[in-house]
Amino acid sequence: MKAYSKYGIDVLFTSFMMGEAAATTVFTGAAKNAKVDQFREAFKNTAVDETRHYAFTHLVLTDAAARISDEEKRMVTKQIRAGFVFLSLITYKKPSEFWKLPPWFQEVHEQMEELAREAGLGIPTLEEKEKAWRDAVIKVGVALKRYGVRMPAIPELGVTGEEVEESGEEDVVPVF
Repeated sequence: MKAYSKYGIDVLFTSFMMGEAAATTVFTGAAKNAKVDQFREAFKNTAVDETRHYAFTHLVLTDAAARISDEEKRMVTKQIRAGFVFLSLITYKKPSEFWKLPPWFQEVHEQMEELAREAGLGIPTLEEKEKAWRDAVIKVGVALKRYGVRMPAIPELGVTGEEVEESGEEDVVPVF
């Protein structure tokens, strides 16, 4: 993986930021919606943990922002997009350009989530997950703008931003 030798860990680690921001919201919603006390508590604790992860990614970016080059800022934009693409499978829905899954995957996944929701696990609906991701985009976008890093376009959510060419594994490091 060329990216490991080309970029510092501070730049590579930023791919977590988007996913952590969304996970915080998704797990908070799951805790609120759970009908089983043990799941409510587990999701609440997970949301707290995800909040710590987000804060750490923000700290890493804050610390690095003053010294990263324009090329590295473009990599951060790519990493933010990669974080969305990689993590949306479990926190939103399958993006077409990354995961190579059977054609029936999404339908089965949605049915399993519905069964889990009915069992009281507090799984957010697709609309709730989409709202969580939009909230995350706003949160992350504000942080990135402060440091001169452009927010990537996320057309799956109707979000405009920097168009990021699709990258291969050699260009983007999934550090999650």
